Amino acid sequence: MNIQKIIRVWWLLMLMVGVSMSVAAQETTKVDMNSASSFKLMKINYMSRGLARAIVNYRDKNGEFKTPEDLLKVSGMTAEKMTKMNIQLDSNNSIVAVFIEQISDAMALPNY
Repeated sequence: MNIQKIIRVWWLLMLMVGVSMSVAAQETTKVDMNSASSFKLMKINYMSRGLARAIVNYRDKNGEFKTPEDLLKVSGMTAEKMTKMNIQLDSNNSIVAVFIEQISDAMALPNY
Protein backbone atom coordinates (compact mmCIF):
# COMPACT_ATOMS: atom_id res chain seq x y z
CA MET A 1 0.00 0.00 0.00
CA ASN A 2 1.45 3.33 -0.94
CA ILE A 3 1.63 6.38 1.31
CA GLN A 4 -1.17 8.26 -0.52
CA LYS A 5 -3.65 5.46 0.15
CA ILE A 6 -2.64 5.37 3.81
CA ILE A 7 -3.18 9.13 4.12
CA ARG A 8 -6.60 8.92 2.41
CA VAL A 9 -7.73 6.11 4.73
CA TRP A 10 -6.47 8.04 7.75
CA TRP A 11 -8.39 11.21 6.72
CA LEU A 12 -11.53 9.17 6.09
CA LEU A 13 -11.30 7.64 9.56
CA MET A 14 -10.72 11.07 11.16
CA LEU A 15 -13.76 12.46 9.34
CA MET A 16 -15.93 9.59 10.57
CA VAL A 17 -14.72 10.03 14.17
CA GLY A 18 -15.35 13.79 13.99
CA VAL A 19 -18.92 13.32 12.76
CA SER A 20 -19.73 10.82 15.50
CA MET A 21 -18.25 13.14 18.15
CA SER A 22 -20.34 16.12 17.04
CA VAL A 23 -23.55 14.07 17.07
CA ALA A 24 -22.77 12.79 20.57
CA ALA A 25 -22.32 16.34 21.88
CA GLN A 26 -25.99 17.32 21.49
CA GLU A 27 -28.99 16.73 23.71
CA THR A 28 -32.67 17.61 23.78
CA THR A 29 -33.36 20.38 26.28
CA LYS A 30 -36.62 21.61 27.81
CA VAL A 31 -36.94 25.05 29.35
CA ASP A 32 -39.95 25.63 31.62
CA MET A 33 -41.49 28.98 30.73
CA ASN A 34 -42.91 29.39 34.25
CA SER A 35 -39.70 28.93 36.19
CA ALA A 36 -36.75 29.77 33.94
CA SER A 37 -34.62 32.85 34.54
CA SER A 38 -34.12 35.30 31.69
CA PHE A 39 -30.61 33.86 31.27
CA LYS A 40 -32.02 30.35 30.84
CA LEU A 41 -34.76 31.61 28.50
CA MET A 42 -32.10 33.14 26.23
CA LYS A 43 -30.81 29.63 25.45
CA ILE A 44 -34.02 29.04 23.47
CA ASN A 45 -33.66 29.45 19.71
CA TYR A 46 -35.13 32.78 18.47
CA MET A 47 -35.33 34.20 22.03
CA SER A 48 -33.93 37.72 22.35
CA ARG A 49 -32.71 39.26 25.59
CA GLY A 50 -35.59 41.74 25.52
CA LEU A 51 -38.23 39.04 25.04
CA ALA A 52 -36.71 36.91 27.81
CA ARG A 53 -36.89 39.90 30.18
CA ALA A 54 -40.46 40.65 29.08
CA ILE A 55 -41.49 37.05 29.84
CA VAL A 56 -39.97 37.15 33.33
CA ASN A 57 -41.46 40.60 34.05
CA TYR A 58 -44.91 39.51 32.85
CA ARG A 59 -44.72 36.32 34.91
CA ASP A 60 -43.62 38.26 38.03
CA LYS A 61 -46.51 40.72 37.65
CA ASN A 62 -49.29 38.33 36.54
CA GLY A 63 -48.31 34.90 37.84
CA GLU A 64 -47.66 31.67 35.96
CA PHE A 65 -48.76 31.06 32.39
CA LYS A 66 -51.72 28.66 32.41
CA THR A 67 -51.64 27.76 28.69
CA PRO A 68 -49.06 28.19 25.92
CA GLU A 69 -51.37 30.82 24.37
CA ASP A 70 -50.94 32.98 27.51
CA LEU A 71 -47.43 33.75 26.23
CA LEU A 72 -49.04 35.78 23.45
CA LYS A 73 -49.95 38.35 26.13
CA VAL A 74 -46.23 39.14 26.52
CA SER A 75 -45.13 42.19 24.56
CA GLY A 76 -43.05 41.03 21.58
CA MET A 77 -44.28 37.43 21.53
CA THR A 78 -46.01 36.22 18.36
CA ALA A 79 -47.54 32.93 17.26
CA GLU A 80 -44.76 32.64 14.68
CA LYS A 81 -42.06 32.98 17.36
CA MET A 82 -43.83 30.43 19.55
CA THR A 83 -43.81 27.96 16.66
CA LYS A 84 -40.11 28.58 15.97
CA MET A 85 -39.33 28.19 19.70
CA ASN A 86 -41.29 24.92 19.79
CA ILE A 87 -43.44 25.98 22.77
CA GLN A 88 -45.62 23.09 23.99
CA LEU A 89 -47.12 21.31 26.97
CA ASP A 90 -44.97 18.46 28.24
CA SER A 91 -46.18 15.27 29.94
CA ASN A 92 -46.41 17.13 33.29
CA ASN A 93 -48.59 19.89 31.74
CA SER A 94 -45.71 22.34 32.06
CA ILE A 95 -45.29 24.94 29.31
CA VAL A 96 -41.85 24.29 27.83
CA ALA A 97 -39.67 25.18 24.88
CA VAL A 98 -38.00 22.07 23.45
CA PHE A 99 -34.79 22.34 21.43
CA ILE A 100 -31.49 20.64 20.63
CA GLU A 101 -28.64 22.10 22.65
CA GLN A 102 -24.94 21.82 21.84
CA ILE A 103 -23.51 20.70 25.18
CA SER A 104 -19.80 20.80 24.36
CA ASP A 105 -17.28 21.09 21.55
CA ALA A 106 -15.39 18.23 23.16
CA MET A 107 -16.30 14.59 22.83
CA ALA A 108 -19.31 13.77 24.97
CA LEU A 109 -19.09 10.86 27.41
CA PRO A 110 -21.76 8.17 27.12
CA ASN A 111 -24.60 8.00 29.64
CA TYR A 112 -24.50 4.71 31.52
